[in-house]
Amino acid sequence: MAYGRRSTDTALNQHPDLAVALTCLTLILAIATINYLVGFEFALSLLFLIPVGLVVWRINFRMGVIFSIISALVWYLTDVVFSTHQHANAFAPHLNTVLRLALFLAAAKLTDQLKTLTDNEYRHANTDTLTGLLNKGGFTELAEKIIAQSLHHTRSNTF
Repeated sequence: MAYGRRSTDTALNQHPDLAVALTCLTLILAIATINYLVGFEFALSLLFLIPVGLVVWRINFRMGVIFSIISALVWYLTDVVFSTHQHANAFAPHLNTVLRLALFLAAAKLTDQLKTLTDNEYRHANTDTLTGLLNKGGFTELAEKIIAQSLHHTRSNTF
């Protein structure tokens, strides 16, 4: 049976990239709505890292950059444009937006690097380094997958 990262990836791979992007965009709008409702006293900008990280992990880094920009702009709109609060320094919300964008971009890059390293470790854990063929763990996982497909489709498979 699949455990850990593999089971999560299997669940995510069942959804097309468009559905993931739309879900994350909806999440950004929900976070922005909550941010607007609670007011300027609470900084919820870290919550925007959730959709940015999901997009990078599931789709790619480039889409993560786009969602980082969207998140920073949406935060700016809720904090400056739609807010009735007047900032003591007129430059502060602009600087805060740039700093939040930098935070979102850094998180997107780190998530992308983590995904690359995780994928490499997973590949190395399932293949023989000398021959490049599946090792025992990789073969067992492939066999379990084929058996599960066979049981699901009620047909026999031979090895």
